[in-house]
Amino acid sequence: MKYKIVFSREAEKAVLRLNSSNFKAISAVVDSLEEEPWPNRSVSLRGTYKENLYKIRVRDFRIIYSVDSEYRIVYIKRIARRSEKTYRNL
Repeated sequence: MKYKIVFSREAEKAVLRLNSSNFKAISAVVDSLEEEPWPNRSVSLRGTYKENLYKIRVRDFRIIYSVDSEYRIVYIKRIARRSEKTYRNL
């Protein structure tokens, strides 16, 4: 059974700003999360975060998301270029 993908407002805005080649690469990874929300290339973010967050690297971008396995939903929190600000205020 597939997982539902839900984007935050911030992630939606980031997707709209992507150029076509980055959009295709990121949308392919997001689409694959419907089938397998914990692929081998995902990394769990640990530390002071209140919820279980994961990241996937796509070119120069990071997709930060969480998974609700009970309701089968993947929440895309942020899509951002890798920088110091990428992991702030999650």
